[in-house]
Amino acid sequence: MAKRRILVVDDEIRIVRSWRRSLEAAGYEVVAACSLREALAIDLRGIDLILLDLVLADGHGARLLEERNRVWPRPAVAVVSGYVDSEWATRLYGECDIVVPKPVTEAVLLELVQKLTTTAVPARALEAFCRQHALSPRETQLLTLALAGFDNAELATRLGCRPGTIKTYWRRLLAKTHCASQRHVIAAVAQFRLP
Repeated sequence: MAKRRILVVDDEIRIVRSWRRSLEAAGYEVVAACSLREALAIDLRGIDLILLDLVLADGHGARLLEERNRVWPRPAVAVVSGYVDSEWATRLYGECDIVVPKPVTEAVLLELVQKLTTTAVPARALEAFCRQHALSPRETQLLTLALAGFDNAELATRLGCRPGTIKTYWRRLLAKTHCASQRHVIAAVAQFRLP
């Protein structure tokens, strides 16, 4: 299976270097950005997890969350910041998978990353699976949300459509992937290996 790709965004260079060493030693591929500008220049497709500081020298980490929301499959996000108790930080909690106050020990960092990356299909594998089967952007969204555990009623709410439309998407998806059921598709994605 492909290495999980982690984007570390923090304007403290010593933190970026330390986390990169720890994560690479644990077998992860690390992409680093020491500013919001650098982070926004990175293609988030294929990133599995973003470790994000909220307050950066050139802007607010929430701007990167906006960009993340435009990408499918969406990478998981762990906000790791010294400002997690501020009012505007609490508004971001719904946008993140977890919020952790700084400082963070290496052991806590590795445990956090492991939890957020072992339960999901690697983003590059999901992207390759969807491309190989010519899934539309909407079908990719549906599959990504289904992999996150949403049922058909929740999918309809999240995608802003009727339950009948979700059934239509699934029929198309099953035909494109040559799978017999929704569970079969999810199993196929979980077992998919990058070429």
